[in-house]
Amino acid sequence: ASCPGSSLNGDGDLDDAVVQLWPGSGPVVNLGRAATAVALSATHVAAIVSEAAEGAADLNGDGDATDGVVGVYAIASGTWASTGAAADRLAFCGAVLAFTTPESAEGADLNGDGDRDDDVLRLWNAATGTLVAVGQAADDFVCNDTIVKIVGARLPVGELIALRGVMAMAILTAICASQGLLRELP
Repeated sequence: ASCPGSSLNGDGDLDDAVVQLWPGSGPVVNLGRAATAVALSATHVAAIVSEAAEGAADLNGDGDATDGVVGVYAIASGTWASTGAAADRLAFCGAVLAFTTPESAEGADLNGDGDRDDDVLRLWNAATGTLVAVGQAADDFVCNDTIVKIVGARLPVGELIALRGVMAMAILTAICASQGLLRELP
């Protein structure tokens, strides 16, 4: 398949999946970012923007162009903001964007456990452009307008080697999306 005209994200090729928005009437709007996943709120579009598909641009400052980095588009102003953070999944939880960052993509230990093997939950307040470092490993998360629930594996450090390869106890942690408060659920 070919694009009418030219590249939709300006990188010179026709191979990318590029974010598009239909505002409810009129034509579809090309948002001009190649992405691997998108999320939509009433006021914003978030996308995991592919560094490789954006002309091999390093969007999170880690020295490579192999990550997917969260970009957030404000529908009212028509502008993109970059969180500067890599991600592998994302969802809007009301006005707050929740996403997981693979530590390996950032080259950093984001939850303080001494390794770079986890996916760590982060929040982005789209209204203020603020990144919240939650510091919790997350195998997955679900959310609504007020709560983000993290599902993750937790093992005491002394038991990590003995239980490697065995399903760890799943924990559920709730985060008040608007305040960034953590609470472990029974």
